[in-house]
Amino acid sequence: PLAQQTAKLPGMNGGELARAVRVRHPELPVVFVTGYAELCELGLEGYSIIQKPFREEQLANKLHLALSEGSLADG
Repeated sequence: PLAQQTAKLPGMNGGELARAVRVRHPELPVVFVTGYAELCELGLEGYSIIQKPFREEQLANKLHLALSEGSLADG
């Protein structure tokens, strides 16, 4: 499994959502895709991030890495 969510939501940002998800599902990989330059405002430190614009290969590599790390944590 993999969670993909926008970084900006009504009532909370993506960092807040990721922290809430990690409480319930600590093994779930989280990858942020964002166009924001000021990532520290979103509270994304310690999470996997890919910034827009990106190439398809960059996204595929980042997702593969996140899923691989998640499967290592499960095993």
